[in-house]
Amino acid sequence: MSEHTPGPWAYQNDAITSAYGDIARVHFQSSRDRRGWDDRRLIAAAPELLAACKAALHQMENGTGANDLRSLFRSAIDKAEGRGE
Repeated sequence: MSEHTPGPWAYQNDAITSAYGDIARVHFQSSRDRRGWDDRRLIAAAPELLAACKAALHQMENGTGANDLRSLFRSAIDKAEGRGE
């Protein structure tokens, strides 16, 4: 499995960025294309969503893991849905 660019990722206008530079561009069909804005939030939240899933799986498999999965999931979902920006 190849490694992805480490998070956190952020978005500004149509660019998804990290400390390592641009990761992706979200192209809009028109100025009213809301799906593009939703896509960029979801893409930017990918590292947090992956971390939350890994922590939950680890806890389910081992009975240990993240101390507060609820906080991990809530933060990742909020970022993906554009809350707390």
